[in-house]
Amino acid sequence: MKQAVGMIEVLGFGSLIEVADVCLKTANIKLEGYEKTTGGWGCIKITGDVGAVKASVLSGSEKAKAFGHFIGSTVIARPADGIEPIIRPSMAETAKPEIEESIKPEETISLQKPETETENIMEEADKVSDKEQQNGSDPLKAEKKSKRVPNPKGERQ
Repeated sequence: MKQAVGMIEVLGFGSLIEVADVCLKTANIKLEGYEKTTGGWGCIKITGDVGAVKASVLSGSEKAKAFGHFIGSTVIARPADGIEPIIRPSMAETAKPEIEESIKPEETISLQKPETETENIMEEADKVSDKEQQNGSDPLKAEKKSKRVPNPKGERQ
């Protein structure tokens, strides 16, 4: 893209149409499109020679300010090549790089979680703990019984 790019943001669709009309009547430019955004905002995108785009953006901005609906404007004199898909949405589809598919349709994906050594150890510990609880011997309870603290006054409990 060797032409300059200009954008004007305004509040309201009616203001957007009016600003686009003023821009097109001011200089020899091309209206690339418009975008409606949230909150009732809209943006027109124009391209052309640097002087023509600057004049159009200036006159369109003044018209939007007269309505009280001006949000912002910018002119990019020499945009980089990567900007074109943003300005011209029809170019976005052709500008996308081709992505190689890594999973082929005939391949299947296993959804089972792979077992690790830690998981196996944890499962074995759970099994041992379950058996001890069934037999009535709990190593944690036995440990608590053996660690009785004597009464400091020497009295029996």
